[in-house]
Amino acid sequence: MQDRTLAYLANWFLPAQELFDRAGLSAGAVELLWQARCLPGPIYARQPDGTIWSALAAYLGRTADQPAAGSATWYHAGSVWWLRRCALLLRTGLDAPQIAAQFQAGFCADFKSLLPGIEGAALAYPAAFEADGHTLSAGVDAIAQSEWQAWLAGAYGVCLKQFSARTCIEKEALAKLIAADAEPTTPADQLRLLDRMTRLDSLILPFAPFERTAGTPGRAIDTPLAALKLGHENPYRVRDGHGEATPC
Repeated sequence: MQDRTLAYLANWFLPAQELFDRAGLSAGAVELLWQARCLPGPIYARQPDGTIWSALAAYLGRTADQPAAGSATWYHAGSVWWLRRCALLLRTGLDAPQIAAQFQAGFCADFKSLLPGIEGAALAYPAAFEADGHTLSAGVDAIAQSEWQAWLAGAYGVCLKQFSARTCIEKEALAKLIAADAEPTTPADQLRLLDRMTRLDSLILPFAPFERTAGTPGRAIDTPLAALKLGHENPYRVRDGHGEATPC
């Protein structure tokens, strides 16, 4: 299991130096951005004792908040684009705390703007809506802030290929829609379910092998595929006999 996990991490995530190089920023500059909470830090780590640390497990309170000192760490590949945004804003004279504030405000504004127009959003975020299921409630601001904090904690770095307000809402909404339509009987209903699963698969990462079954891919893709008797996913297949995972 650990060999498959390490191969998965090497294929889908970035070690620190590659993250710095691809973003065109120094390690020191990125460290300041991390400290200001402009973007998440490590998403996975191999700790000195050999165990795998996960930001999602930490977010859920199942492990320590941070990996142990001396751990090998991997970072969300989509963070490269967030660091590039940081680089552009640094050139305008903003400092790291100002960039963090701008990112948070932008995400929350986008979240509230997009929420009413995304199918299933009221299922995913019922407290964000009034009883009519369309009008945003007073609680939507706190929910937007919570989702941004989940990204900074690394939880969505486990889940999503790219993080934005739209991908955040769509991922949560599609997962809820799939769960609500778990036993379709007509061909039209089955095709609708499969379409939602396809859209979800385009948004989410496969998850590490030890997290997939209980995570969104297991619950919203693997389980419905089995129920529909439509084969199975194999996101950890080996290429060239060298143990290298390839993207699904």
